[in-house]
Amino acid sequence: MESELFCNFCEELFCKPLNLPCGHNICQACAYKCVNETKQQPTQTLNEISAKSISLPNRRRKISENTTLCPGNLANDRTDCSSDDSGYLSMHEIHACLHQQFHGPMVSIKCPSCAVSFVLDDRGIDCLPLNIILESLVELYKCKNSEIDCQLCEAVPPNKATSMCEQCRVSYCEGCLKIYHPKRGPLASHTLSAPSNNQCVLKHRGGVLKCSEHAEENISMYCVLCKMPVCYLCFEEGRHCGHEARALGTMYKEQKVEMTSRGDRLKDKKKNLNDFIQTLDVHVSKVQENGVDFESRVVAQIDELIGALEEKKTQLIASIGGRVAGKLDILNKQREECTSNHRMMTGLLAYVDEVTKEEDPAVFLLISSALSSRLLHTLDTWIGRHGLLPEENSEMELGLETSDVLTALNRCDFVKVVTPIRIDKPTTPIIDDTKCEVINNTLTLEWSMNSSTQIDEFVIEVDDGLNGDFQEVHRTPDPYCTLGGLQFNSTYRSRVRAVNSAGESTPSDVICMSTPEIAVFSLDSTTSHADINLSNNNRTMNTGSFENRVAIADVGFSRGQHYWEVTIDRYEGNPDPAIGIAQLDCSKDVILGRDSKAWSVYVDSTRSWFQHNNAHLYRSEGGIEVGSTIGLYLDLDQCLLSFYCNDEKHGPIEFPSLEDVDVVYPAFSLNRNVTMTLYSGIKPPAEV
Repeated sequence: MESELFCNFCEELFCKPLNLPCGHNICQACAYKCVNETKQQPTQTLNEISAKSISLPNRRRKISENTTLCPGNLANDRTDCSSDDSGYLSMHEIHACLHQQFHGPMVSIKCPSCAVSFVLDDRGIDCLPLNIILESLVELYKCKNSEIDCQLCEAVPPNKATSMCEQCRVSYCEGCLKIYHPKRGPLASHTLSAPSNNQCVLKHRGGVLKCSEHAEENISMYCVLCKMPVCYLCFEEGRHCGHEARALGTMYKEQKVEMTSRGDRLKDKKKNLNDFIQTLDVHVSKVQENGVDFESRVVAQIDELIGALEEKKTQLIASIGGRVAGKLDILNKQREECTSNHRMMTGLLAYVDEVTKEEDPAVFLLISSALSSRLLHTLDTWIGRHGLLPEENSEMELGLETSDVLTALNRCDFVKVVTPIRIDKPTTPIIDDTKCEVINNTLTLEWSMNSSTQIDEFVIEVDDGLNGDFQEVHRTPDPYCTLGGLQFNSTYRSRVRAVNSAGESTPSDVICMSTPEIAVFSLDSTTSHADINLSNNNRTMNTGSFENRVAIADVGFSRGQHYWEVTIDRYEGNPDPAIGIAQLDCSKDVILGRDSKAWSVYVDSTRSWFQHNNAHLYRSEGGIEVGSTIGLYLDLDQCLLSFYCNDEKHGPIEFPSLEDVDVVYPAFSLNRNVTMTLYSGIKPPAEV
């Protein structure tokens, strides 16, 4: 665990360690240095972010860089998961870019361990929590590794203690021992031992933690959205107002179980990595043994030819040495990489073990989320670049042909001998249902193999959520996969097949997983008009434009019934905001519903209309003002659209053109005179 106690910036023991969102830590003083260095660096522009994006065919929308869209809303389309270097942008990068575009430069800090940059809020470094657990571990480490000073020396500095009286509990240097603790009289029976600091204990934490925003308030609750413990005032009037609150004890238990589970998984991976390192050691030994054996055979053959073969013999020996050295170099580099990962896992696991011993929920929750994410990231990347297979074969794959006599000496060279490797057909994958999960409309599968047969890739098959036929949706060499773009209130059946050069395995057992009944979503800055400003976790929208601008949500629908609402936070000058649905390629610089790829309801202060393809339908009296609520009910199975203005129902209106659309997204339009806030994940009115 020692490696976890040193700052990667100053390479010294941590001093007032601050916990970064990535799970790594940095000294408080070093953090200020990092901020000073990164504050002046230019932030990416939206155009640069756009250049990094990967366009998708048809109406498909990438849920994330590591997800694949499923059937049910995309017919037979198939998408491969992209790699880590495929242009993925973190939310921190997008946040920083948008803030610079609309509000000016922001302060950010770059993690010295993983080189990821994080945007800081208006508190700057003060928004990073102090890692009290790590600070205590550093103090304990210092105590265990420090020399003990003589407690009676008058010299400055005092001499180092050489003995300690177990009865007096005093440490003495050699000189002071003779003067103050002679071995006579009542002191003769005292026992002397090596000096130790038995007073070294974990640093006292000074009672209950106080809120960083409200110094007089104790930390008493947990903000689920921001993933940090706060006081009750933060939810009533602070920056966490409106966020979901949970009890400290509940979150403490949940995250401790989660961290322990991920730690156990990492222990298993560490064991696998250790076994593989031993396998690499065996391969290194075999390469050396086979190289020596091959060399001796070549020498024996060349020696028979005498004289004329001496020069050729030297060339062949040198060639063998070069081949062996090349193999050893590759294997040793692979072993070094695995050893480094193993060492990192050992330190991280020791650190996690110490963290999970923490009994104070608030202290634990200060770092648990970030550390848990770090464990998950390590689980995803523990295997290294080349997997658990040696990069080089231990066999030399060469032989020497001596049938041609002296006249063929000049043509004498190595003949490659290919050792046939028999590859068996892969066995059936085993899906681990304890590690499979559904979050919102994204499904994660994980599986394993019960044999060491070579696997080229895995084929993931999923039905359409309506008990239809299985469709191949993704291929990956990894034993896990994340599938996005699922439909809500649906049960999906999934299975996996393994593939290698010998053929395919039989499908795994089918696992059934259900998505939530009600959709939860927010607005997407990447698909909305560039003039749209988003805040409040991408739920509140406005724009500085006099013209209407369209905002698109980050979740699409292709079937079922769905309901969401917006509240009017600001309304000036009788504008007509709109709420509805749209395809991703709809016109975003006009009012929603103006073209054929959007369906909407727009409302002013006195009346409302349905609109599609510039046709205005079903005019109704009754308008909106500040505080009004507009709810939209979408029934894709019946192609119906209705809305509620301040709880008064309007519609439904049937739009037959919806039958020909694969996917639609919740959409909104407004100009600079309107501010709206989106509310999703709510049930429709009872009458529906």
